[in-house]
Amino acid sequence: MAYVCEIPTTRSDTCAHNFNGYCYLLSHENATSPTLPFSAALDSCHQNCADLVSIHSKREISYIQSLYTGSNISTTMIGALTTSPLTPYWIDQSRWDYNHVSPRSGSSGSCFQMAVSTDGTWYQVDCKTSQYFVCKRPNGITCNNTPAPPVIVTPAPTNPSGCNSTTLFDSGYITSPNYPTSFVYSYCVYKISTLGPYRIGLYFSDIYTYDSYTSVQVLDSDGKVLGTFRQAVSPFPYYYSSSNILTVISVSTTNQGYRGWAAKFLSF
Repeated sequence: MAYVCEIPTTRSDTCAHNFNGYCYLLSHENATSPTLPFSAALDSCHQNCADLVSIHSKREISYIQSLYTGSNISTTMIGALTTSPLTPYWIDQSRWDYNHVSPRSGSSGSCFQMAVSTDGTWYQVDCKTSQYFVCKRPNGITCNNTPAPPVIVTPAPTNPSGCNSTTLFDSGYITSPNYPTSFVYSYCVYKISTLGPYRIGLYFSDIYTYDSYTSVQVLDSDGKVLGTFRQAVSPFPYYYSSSNILTVISVSTTNQGYRGWAAKFLSF
């Protein structure tokens, strides 16, 4: 069946890169300072009445990637920070309503870079590392190069575990209840879904449970058991759904000194 892909409308502005009501300013198009560490990059954006880019959809990722076509640049800094693996937030204070952090990101820094030459995923990086970067501002702003006032950012609260919540969508984190303080008595179902043509990858990043008191099952879209564990597993397991739905069932009958488990999920 034929279909039409709708691109968001643009607004009048003299900036070179205009998408969905925003201008995107690329540091490598500025010959004086193409790479900077996070704080200096943020100051550079403020000089242009912008912030380091926040990203809110897959289409926006694709657009930013298209700006680097033919540039030989593989990564670029974005405007995300994290106070811990579970609490990323945008420096421009917009909502964290879309997540594309790589499950293999690790925890090597508090800032993030985007893989513009491959899959567009985001990786943690040391904030002191000089990198290419992207600034973003609303269309139609007349900028006189006066620095914007400093932004005071309140870190986002720790994400809930996801236990028995509504369906979790696209990408994010799930944990056993009360992780990592202490595993508690619980029966939890985690329902994860994504858009129809995509699949889900689930990557466990920590498991500290006890055989006699724990059961964690990962179920495919059709109910087939992809994996089960009751205690620590090495290396940490990962699973892929065959379609766009994945379910995790976690049962604990103890609260005696085991921190539980944590996992990241990402659509692909």
